[in-house]
Amino acid sequence: MLPVLVAVLACVAASAVAQQQPHVLTNMPPSGAVTTGFMFPTYPGKKFPAGKMVDVVVGIHNDGSDSYNISMITGSLNSPVDFNVHVQNFTNVGYGQVVKPGEELSLEYKFFPDPRLEPRDFIVALTAFYSDSKGNWHSTTFFNQTVEIVEVKKLIDWELLFMFALFGAAIGGIAYWVYSYIVSLGWLKPQKKRAAKKRAQAQAGAVMSAEDHEEWIKGTNWDAHRKAGTRSKSPAKTK
Repeated sequence: MLPVLVAVLACVAASAVAQQQPHVLTNMPPSGAVTTGFMFPTYPGKKFPAGKMVDVVVGIHNDGSDSYNISMITGSLNSPVDFNVHVQNFTNVGYGQVVKPGEELSLEYKFFPDPRLEPRDFIVALTAFYSDSKGNWHSTTFFNQTVEIVEVKKLIDWELLFMFALFGAAIGGIAYWVYSYIVSLGWLKPQKKRAAKKRAQAQAGAVMSAEDHEEWIKGTNWDAHRKAGTRSKSPAKTK
């Protein structure tokens, strides 16, 4: 009992500490003397599929007189109505790349929109965090625009296929019930009984046709010829 209580208290304490710690995208430090640019090589139209990795290339040019250590890039997916509502926080990626005064470097950052996101517009904010030689922290949001989260195209829509199968089964069940009801009223005879009756009639007709044939040729020349041929084929009796 005691270990369980200790584990519960530890979880509560960890949750309280996590709630007290502000997110990295809140109360961000001021921007430094940099110029940034971005490019989405895979999705240039800013239509990001839910559940697919999105890569962005950011260029950072140092316009100041001090070197900057690009430490981390992170981002978030926010509500288009209220930017303070964070729908999803993206992964923090560390770099540790130094850009000297007057120089420029390019970095690649990847983020993954949650596959459960509904197709609609969101705001994506991507921010780079860096420090100068004196240890002062800076941040620059190099992308903060409205994007469209789209649904991934499926080769086979299993949900739609299941709906069609269920609809077909329902139609088949209704058709069988209607057929059984009509048969019970005597308006229609079952197919199996009708087929059996037809086979019986055909067999009876075949037997009657053979008997009629024998009756028709009896007493004719063909009947006498057939009987003579039968006697000639029988073995001769020895005396």
